[in-house]
Amino acid sequence: MPRCSLFVKMVALAIMLSAALGMGEGLGKGPGASACSPGCEIVGWGDSSVGGSYWPEGDDFVAIAAGGLFSVALRADGSLAVWGDDSYEGSSPPGTDYVAVAAGGSHAVALRADGSLVAWGDSIDNRTNVPEGNDFVAITAGAYHSVALRADGSLSAWGLDDASGLIDVPAGNDFIAVDAGVSFSVALREDGSLVAWGESEAGQTDVPAGSDFVAVAAGAAHGLALRSDGSLAGWGSNRSRQIDDVPPGNDYVAIDANLHYSLALRADGTIVAWGENSDGQTDVPEGGGHAAIAAGCWHALALREPRNASAGCEIIVWGSDYSEEEYQLLSDAPTGRDFVAIAAGAHHALALRSDGSLAAWGWDKCFQVRHVPEGNDFVAVAAGHAHSLALREDGTIVEWGYASYFCGYESPPAIPAPNEGFIAIAAGRDLSVGLRGDGSLDIWGYKLSSSQQAVPEGSDFVAIAAGTHHALALRAHGVVEAWGGNRWDQCDTPIDKNYGFSAIAAGASHSLAIAQNMGGSLISWGKAPLYSGDRANPPGGGFRAIAVGAKHSVAIKQDGSLISWGRSSILPPPEGTGFVAIACGWNWCMALRR
Repeated sequence: MPRCSLFVKMVALAIMLSAALGMGEGLGKGPGASACSPGCEIVGWGDSSVGGSYWPEGDDFVAIAAGGLFSVALRADGSLAVWGDDSYEGSSPPGTDYVAVAAGGSHAVALRADGSLVAWGDSIDNRTNVPEGNDFVAITAGAYHSVALRADGSLSAWGLDDASGLIDVPAGNDFIAVDAGVSFSVALREDGSLVAWGESEAGQTDVPAGSDFVAVAAGAAHGLALRSDGSLAGWGSNRSRQIDDVPPGNDYVAIDANLHYSLALRADGTIVAWGENSDGQTDVPEGGGHAAIAAGCWHALALREPRNASAGCEIIVWGSDYSEEEYQLLSDAPTGRDFVAIAAGAHHALALRSDGSLAAWGWDKCFQVRHVPEGNDFVAVAAGHAHSLALREDGTIVEWGYASYFCGYESPPAIPAPNEGFIAIAAGRDLSVGLRGDGSLDIWGYKLSSSQQAVPEGSDFVAIAAGTHHALALRAHGVVEAWGGNRWDQCDTPIDKNYGFSAIAAGASHSLAIAQNMGGSLISWGKAPLYSGDRANPPGGGFRAIAVGAKHSVAIKQDGSLISWGRSSILPPPEGTGFVAIACGWNWCMALRR
């Protein structure tokens, strides 16, 4: 029997990649204030699609885990393979002593043979700060958190510590299995009963009674359990009929669940799926011979036993594979020379035309592209990860897409009332910032932390920027205020130099500003990419505009040419002059050129 048949999947829901980036610099300018008159063309560079459309070949795989925009597999020799979004590809830890893997929305966890843990990927909310010890026996990764089972039957959790008690695991030493969802987790006790904790807005923590359960799985807001007689039980959200359509029968041997759909493996090796099918994630492969299943956000994996004897299995993939055909290329920007403003999200883009209308393209999983509003009265745009913003000339804001970066909720949180009098907008991953005409600030978003809600007071702000988890605001006298996530010191503004700034940009783990009082030179803080050697930024002054991405920065020089530094995938920038505006997403950038 292939070794993969002996493995039981320990991994749960996986959510959207790494953080979205929004550009605050220049977003408050309307068509009349743009340097593009009557308009400019759009030039893009860097990664042109999300992830990759391939998966590793071979028949030596023994375990799989499906993440938000990436996947992880364990080979028979104990090594790992990672593919999908290039933020994760090749980033897995080395070694050949791994025995289990788990993939979250933007982070991953692996269990070593000595019982210790290792994690990589998005480190926000302490997602990669694994607990110490070498007594772990099972792992699971959710949207914002992870949970591990120790040999003594107790649970340990880490990641987002919010009011829902997401990482407040139940006490006890009688747990034998656990699975993490988006904002809740469910665990199985040795007596066959279930317990769940975290958010329960859809009843996802109201587990069914009984003591005959043998496996559990957690989706966005629904749970699934396998009984000892081989039948299934579901509870929680039923938005995609993931509860009503639980299949009958008593021949199931394994289960998994993701955002709004579920998978089950029958004893004969066939796979059953139900719930949301927006991307073919429930169009399971035909036939039997499957030994394990894993559900990602919009794609799923299975291990299929090879026809000849082997140490492992081959990988089968269905649903979204993040191919260039499925995700409109970011390089497929609209043509024309009538653009006056641009905004870059993690993997999608917005542009404002001189007639006040909007154009959108790129990654559209969360409807942040296709639902672009009509009209000719827009003056500014901002792009987050799963949501987009546009400012009308009457000072009102329009938003569309999803509230969270894993597309788990129908619409973004309400814009602070009154929705009027705004003059600038900025969008981060799950947060948005608005600047009002009176110089005051507003922030809104999904599951904002207390630090993100700590908006600086005052009525003298003139510009804003939003990063993945933090925001910046520029006061009229040139002082920068920063608040929000500060894991990489991206909110620790330079105390001795915090004056005279004229432009700001916020990224995933660093901030960048133009110091006008220092001749237009650049100053950065946080985990900023290096320009050369130990020098953080290009020398000299006269810089006219800035933008930052995940691990890179770009600036427009005084002569209208571009300079970029950091992540190699966006190097070098386009040659020539005439550039007047720039914006950067996760692994890509675009610019307006006269």
